Amino acid sequence: IKPDVLTILLMGGSNGVGNYPLMVKEILKSFPTRKIQIIAVCGRNQKHQKHLNEMKSSLTPDQNIHITGLVPQPELFAYMN
Repeated sequence: IKPDVLTILLMGGSNGVGNYPLMVKEILKSFPTRKIQIIAVCGRNQKHQKHLNEMKSSLTPDQNIHITGLVPQPELFAYMN
């Protein structure tokens, strides 16, 4: 995680509720010329993790997605700092 880059933390609870791939696409479309990184905490939702990993190959050098499953609370707080 780069501290000098716009960072968006995407969370949907332990089950990763919501359409993460669509949300990520919309976020990236909203910042087409800016360096951006998205932290996607997918919880137990392996389907979201799979789809987001597939999306990584289509990202530009200025776009990054850090994908994770369940995260212990201290690590989650670290993402928020």
